[in-house]
Amino acid sequence: MVGAVWGVSLGGGFRFDDWSNIVYDPPTAQAGAFLDRLGWGLRPLLRATYFMDHALWGMNATGFLLTNLLLHAFAVLSVFHLAARRLDGQGAALVAALVFALQSANTEAVVYLSGRSVLLSTALLLGALLAHERGREKSSSAQAWRGLSLLAFVLAALARETALVYPFLLWAWEATRPGGGKGRRVLLVSGLLAGLLAVLFLTLPRYRELAVYSTGSRSPLASLAMNLAALPESLSLWFRPWALSLVHSTPDQAALRVTLGLTLLLLLVLLAVRGRRRWPLAALAAAWVLITLAPTHGLIARRDLVTERQLYLAWVGPSLLAGGIWMYIRRTSAASMAAVSGVAILVGAGWACLQRANLWRDEVGLWSDTVRKAPNSALAWNNLGAARRDAGDIPAAAAAFRRAIALDPSDRTPRFNLLALEFTSYRALDSRSQP
Repeated sequence: MVGAVWGVSLGGGFRFDDWSNIVYDPPTAQAGAFLDRLGWGLRPLLRATYFMDHALWGMNATGFLLTNLLLHAFAVLSVFHLAARRLDGQGAALVAALVFALQSANTEAVVYLSGRSVLLSTALLLGALLAHERGREKSSSAQAWRGLSLLAFVLAALARETALVYPFLLWAWEATRPGGGKGRRVLLVSGLLAGLLAVLFLTLPRYRELAVYSTGSRSPLASLAMNLAALPESLSLWFRPWALSLVHSTPDQAALRVTLGLTLLLLLVLLAVRGRRRWPLAALAAAWVLITLAPTHGLIARRDLVTERQLYLAWVGPSLLAGGIWMYIRRTSAASMAAVSGVAILVGAGWACLQRANLWRDEVGLWSDTVRKAPNSALAWNNLGAARRDAGDIPAAAAAFRRAIALDPSDRTPRFNLLALEFTSYRALDSRSQP
C-alpha cells in the first residue's frame, strides 16, 4: 500500500527550487565544483547525495526521486522498529509505521527533491536512535552501537543543521521510558558533540551569513511572536489535507493568533512534563513535537512561516502515540469497531497521499492548486506562469505573469519573465511573417 501510494511520484520531475539547487548547480554534475562546495560546509552530505544521484542516473528526475523514496522507506522502517521497542506487539508498531508513512503533509518532504535534507536528516536521526537502543543491550557489540549512534547523529547534522536537536530527542526518549531511563553518559556525550558541531558551523561563512540574516531581519522576540502565530496552522496541516499547498499565506500577528499559539505551546509543555509517569507515550509525542519544531518555530527569523516539510520529523512522535492508542483500544470490548475504524482512517490517509503525490506530477496543476489556496502570492502566480509557458500556453502564462506583477510590483522576476515571453512570441510571429 505504501509503495503504491508514493510510487506514483516517480513519474514527476524537477520542481521549483530544484532547477537552481540541483539541475543548474555545478556541484551536482562536476566533481571539481562539488569538492569546492564542500569547503563551504553548508549541508555537505546533502550535496553528496545529489552528486551521487547524477553519477548513477544523469540528470534524470526519476533516479533522484527514487533516492527520496528509499530514504522515506528507511524512515518508515525505523519508526516500525522504534515502535516495536516501546509498544506491546508488532501490530501496534505496524500501525505507528503506517500512520507515519501515510501522512499527506509529508508529501513535500518525500517528492520535492530540494526538500531532501529533511528526509536525509530524519532517516539518520532515527537510525541514530535505533543504534542507541541496541547500545543499551548487554552485549559485546554495545559499545560499537553507541559509537554508530553518535556517527549517525553527526551525519544527520551534516545533512541538515536542525538535527542538532538530537540530544534533546534522546533525553525525551529516555525520560519517558517505562521504568525510568538511563544513559546519562550518552546524553552528555551527545550534548557535547552537538555543542562542538554548532561552534563548527558558526565558523563557516555561509552559516554566519544565515545567522546575520536571522538576527538582522527582525528581533528574536518579534520572530517568536510570528512563529507562535504560525504554530497552530502548521500543526493543523496534519489533519487538513485539503489545506496543503506549496505556498501558505503568512498568518498575521494579531494578539488572538499569538495567544492561541502560546496556549498550544504551553499545553504541549505541560503534557511533556507532567505526563511522563502517567501517559509516557503522550508525553513523548508532545516533547518530540516541541523539540523538532523548536529550530523553525522559535526565536529564529524565517521567510516562510508555514512550511510542510518541517513537519516530517515532528510526525514521528504522534505516530508512536497513535500506535499506543490502537494497542490500548484493541484490549477493550470495542476492539473490532476500532479495527474497522483504523483501517478506514488509514485507507483515507493513503488516498489523500495518493492525490497529493499525483498533483506533484503535473506542474501546471500543482501551481494552479497553489494559487487557488494562496491567491495573493506573487511567487505562486509567477511560477504558474512559468509552468504554463513551458507547457506552451502562452496567453495563460502572460496573464499569470501580469497577475504576479500586480501583486508585487517590486519583484523583478515576473517582469523579466513577461518581457522574455513577449519577446520570444514576437520573434516567432515575425519569423512566420517573413516571405
